[in-house]
Parts: sequence; C-alpha cells; structure tokens
Amino acid sequence: MIKKLGTQQLMEQHMVLAKIIRENNKIVTDQGTLTVVQFYLLSQINSKKTEFEASKFSKKMDQNQSNVSATISRMVRRGYLSSALGNDDRRKHEFKLTDKGQQLYKIALSRVTMQMMNEYHLILEQLDINTD
Repeated sequence: MIKKLGTQQLMEQHMVLAKIIRENNKIVTDQGTLTVVQFYLLSQINSKKTEFEASKFSKKMDQNQSNVSATISRMVRRGYLSSALGNDDRRKHEFKLTDKGQQLYKIALSRVTMQMMNEYHLILEQLDINTD
C-alpha cells in the first residue's frame, strides 16, 4: 500500500534517503577507501568478460566521461590499476587490476554486499515498507 504524502513530507523523506545513500557511498577497508563508482569500475575491469570501455561505463553509471577518466587516472596513480596501450588500436587503453588493486577489490567485495544490504534495509525502513 502506498501512502499519500504531502510535499513537505516527501521532501523530508527525500533528504533522509539522500543521506542514507551518501553515507553508504564509501567502502572503507584497511587497504584504502573506495567510492561505489570506483568499486564498480574495479569490478568491471576485473570481470574481463569484454574489453572495458570507459564511454560505456560512464553511460551506465550516469557519469560524464571526463569524470570516469579522472577516476581511472587516480586509480592508476594510487597503484590499483595498470594501463597499457591497446595492441589493435593504439588510441585505446587496456586496464588491469594490479596486485594491490586485486587485494583491495577482494576486501571491498566482502564488505560491499553487506553494506548495500544494510542500505537497502534502511531505505525500506524509512519508507515504511514491510518485506515480511
């Protein structure tokens, strides 16, 4: 059942939900801190099912390509990713997780599921949705 809420109540709900999401946007590990976007980037590069394309990733994450490029550059500088020019197309870069990146990804992976589930339950609770 959906409750009818007034504008003031909707705005208050929106602010609480935004706070929940903002507080859960970082994955903190003893190896480093990742944003959810950075974690997903590592996940996509790690999966290697297909060649990683920054343009497709930026669309999927609703980020502009320059933000994604800056994120990738930061992760390369921090030693989480390595970058090499593509063999077929020298304009493209191929990214791989370094040993440090693999270690961070594995630790973050074990935490992200629990963190996302906690966020999900907080949102349901805030919206007064019963999942029983």
